[in-house]
Amino acid sequence: MSQVMAPRSLGGSPNGSIRVAPPPNRLTNVTAHYAGEMVDGKRDGTGTYVYDNKFFQYQGEWRNNQKDGCGTFTMADGGSYEGEFTNGQITGQGTRKWANGSVYTGTFVDGERHGHGVFIGADKTHYEGEWRDNRQHGEGCLTTASGVRYQGSFARHRYHG
Repeated sequence: MSQVMAPRSLGGSPNGSIRVAPPPNRLTNVTAHYAGEMVDGKRDGTGTYVYDNKFFQYQGEWRNNQKDGCGTFTMADGGSYEGEFTNGQITGQGTRKWANGSVYTGTFVDGERHGHGVFIGADKTHYEGEWRDNRQHGEGCLTTASGVRYQGSFARHRYHG
């Protein structure tokens, strides 16, 4: 988040439901805002945060002012992520949808595909298998849009073996 100054309270109490809005962003003149539960002046519980650039929105669980638990992160281009967050990061099981229609369901670490998952591309390419650092890596099965199938090892997003 690009907040520099402390948010202003628009009502409520420090330990209940409250609506918070930080000062407008000088570059975009858009105001970020939060509606949801707070504890000791921090986002904690469930709530919705609209970022000051209006491109992102997060709705879900918060802990100690960070996204933590289950939630949905939505982008203005139509893309989204729904699943687990840990300490403010997309980490755990979830589903990422891109605006072009591509979908990945599986494990994420720090916002990247990492672990086991299934990717279905907008062109109907299908990959099920292991990922590392956002790339196909390990054992998996890839079926291209034209029906060509490869099952085996992948290294850094390429056939290996």
